[in-house]
Amino acid sequence: MAAHHVTDTQRVNKPVYPQVVVTEPGQSNSLCGCRHCASAPWAASDCGLPLKVQFERKTTLWLCVCRGSKHYPYCDGSHNPPLLRKHWLKLKQRLHQLVRRR
Repeated sequence: MAAHHVTDTQRVNKPVYPQVVVTEPGQSNSLCGCRHCASAPWAASDCGLPLKVQFERKTTLWLCVCRGSKHYPYCDGSHNPPLLRKHWLKLKQRLHQLVRRR
């Protein structure tokens, strides 16, 4: 099964947002690393490359749902048109700082 990537046309016509998840200390999850799971960014039972992660502290994850991130399964803003990517990354950093203060 081929990985599904969001095209520039889809980015303009239909916004794609990352899945934002706040984890708790001791929580563990399996993230999809193969880009083929229908449940992505979460690993399915038959995932070819599951990434098992356990969190020692409260963490905010920005998970890729467009499957186009260079840092998959983590979102890098690839879902945005190229001209907006820089602005999106600044917004992500600012939001991350606000969540950490809580």
